[in-house]
Amino acid sequence: MAFEAHRISIDPADGSPPDPPAAPEAGLVLAYVPDRGAPACGRHLLEFAHRWREQGHRVVLADGCVDRPILHVAAGVENGEGLTDVVLHGTSLARVRVPLDRGVALVTAGTVVPDRDRVLEHPRWTTLVTGLREVSGLLVVAVADDAEAHRLEGLAEVVVRFDAGEEPAQADSAPAGSGRPAPDVAGSAPVAGPVPPTADALSRRSAASATDTARKATAPAKSGSRTGLLVVVLLLVVLGALGSAFMGWIEIPGVTPADVEAIVGSFPLR
Repeated sequence: MAFEAHRISIDPADGSPPDPPAAPEAGLVLAYVPDRGAPACGRHLLEFAHRWREQGHRVVLADGCVDRPILHVAAGVENGEGLTDVVLHGTSLARVRVPLDRGVALVTAGTVVPDRDRVLEHPRWTTLVTGLREVSGLLVVAVADDAEAHRLEGLAEVVVRFDAGEEPAQADSAPAGSGRPAPDVAGSAPVAGPVPPTADALSRRSAASATDTARKATAPAKSGSRTGLLVVVLLLVVLGALGSAFMGWIEIPGVTPADVEAIVGSFPLR
């Protein structure tokens, strides 16, 4: 079956919904949803369903993103039994659908399965679409834009592709003072070079330099003080010996008390 194709550009950051395409009288509308902007696409599909209901359609919105469900989040309901249970296990559509408004019902993704192709290419889709077409119902199925949905495309009257554009590039700028150079605009590796020291490193270097300078400055003073102390001790020893000889306590060969008196008398007394 030939289908009518529509491409709808959206801005994931903009909450205002785009205008929906014209819906067929009955049958299947297949909507491809990109991973980027998937939550916004879920909200837009809910809005489309309500607008189509206002135009007189009875709408069943089904979440075919069975590996990454989105519609139950947009509708604010739980993801219980749903589409995978209907397609793989034959659960009744009437049992799993969740009424959202008069004439609008949601079928959540249901039990999450790893093999989405098994769900999207299942032959039971023909029975589902034919049954809704016979009662003038409109089945809207959302699938991931990288899914293989050839069987659904063959059954669809309308195929919608949401286009969220490209992911904006983000510059990897290094924070100030981190010492890590940021890559250039082309993304090539930064040129290696010396990393400037941080303020903390400069402070430690300054403190170490000051300590080393003080140690060198005090070394001569300590050496000079030791020399002066030695001279004082020798002088006291000499004066003690001379004093003892003067008092007659000891005798110094070749030195008489008169000699000692003459030596001691040469020191000025203040």
